[in-house]
Amino acid sequence: MTKSQSPSIKELPLIPMRNIVTFPQAFYTFAIGRTRSKAAIDETVNTDGLAIFVAQKRQEVDDPKPEDLFTIGTIARIRRVVKLDGESRVAITA
Repeated sequence: MTKSQSPSIKELPLIPMRNIVTFPQAFYTFAIGRTRSKAAIDETVNTDGLAIFVAQKRQEVDDPKPEDLFTIGTIARIRRVVKLDGESRVAITA
């Protein structure tokens, strides 16, 4: 494979998920309340709508680090974001 044929690598925002495990080819709606997650959602909406959603190991962790997340996630497209009272309701298709 030549350089012009090599697959491109793309960085995507990572959204830690509490109490939800996303699977491919499924539709989800949920609330996002953490500032960093809302910023990642906003970044995603302003680009191509793709992000990686990864489940947290323990839901009580408010600022998850890499060791607080499972190692496998799902790439999903954000379909809709509704902002209400400091939270964002998000609809995605994985």
